Amino acid sequence: MSVDKNLHRIIQRLHGKLPEEEANELDQWLSESDNASVGEELSQVWSMTGSYKKGFEPDLEKGLSRFKDRIAQTPQETPVRPIKRQTFDWRMAASIALLIGVGLAVYYSFQPGQPELLAITTNLGEKKEIGLPDGSRVILNEDSKLVFPEEFGDKREVRLVGEGYFSVTEDAAHPFVIDCPNGHIEVLGTAFNLRAYPEEDFAEVEVESGKVMFSRPNGEDQVILESKQMAILEPLKEGQKMVEIEAIDIPALNAQAWRTNRLDFRRLQMDKVVQLIERYYGAKVELVDTEIGSCTFNSRYDREKLETVLSEIEQGFNADLKKINKEHYQIIGGNCRQ
Repeated sequence: MSVDKNLHRIIQRLHGKLPEEEANELDQWLSESDNASVGEELSQVWSMTGSYKKGFEPDLEKGLSRFKDRIAQTPQETPVRPIKRQTFDWRMAASIALLIGVGLAVYYSFQPGQPELLAITTNLGEKKEIGLPDGSRVILNEDSKLVFPEEFGDKREVRLVGEGYFSVTEDAAHPFVIDCPNGHIEVLGTAFNLRAYPEEDFAEVEVESGKVMFSRPNGEDQVILESKQMAILEPLKEGQKMVEIEAIDIPALNAQAWRTNRLDFRRLQMDKVVQLIERYYGAKVELVDTEIGSCTFNSRYDREKLETVLSEIEQGFNADLKKINKEHYQIIGGNCRQ
């Protein structure tokens, strides 16, 4: 198997983009005695280059490709002394090529007219607060990614995959634009929560203050949301043309519970209560053999444990709570009691 191919695979792995099937083949190749130290050596080079600029993600493959193209196009004006096979250390050459690839990627990324893009990600259970070039702030929820330029241009454009709370600095001359799966948002200055995970088929905006223009990625179904309003863009059903706007009870911004650690239910139907509990706690809660889904519920919780919340619902509706496991509960029976 060729050295070039495995060098390419090692670069892909270091960049987190190597398919599983090729990863297995690479591991087998690295297990051979002559190749055992290659992965370790290149990982050390990667660590050295990774400290260049926090948050920077160079395109190593394009950089290395440019390097090879330049070599192919450079005329050989002086004789090249042959290298004896037994003394040639291709591992060192691979490390140098990787460094050159990173250097070229850095060089091209800083050319005029090509602003550097920064990508901030969060893992499961992790949250991050991010400051943007214009002074706006974003709190990124778990398993999310925010991409934005190092400097904004005429438009302040970012891309969100996942969920985030935005506090946008007002600047009427430079609209703030967010592209996300299943949605498109434009604002001037406001605070709002946006949820747009790629595995979900909807995009949701809940406005805390200010005004937001919310639409599908193609600009259709455009709606204007004001303070204490929310809207959900779902796949269009037959005959559906407009997106409904829901007014929110002022203290009950429950879509932001992941950030505030509060749940506030004010005359909210139990069907919706259960959905919000599932989202916040990451657990499954079923209403079984009961009609309480249409009953209203009033309560407020601040960092309470899931079983505390479900026990209060059990008592309030004269129902039975059954624990299937730590992430699955059933509320059985019960009735509406005023």
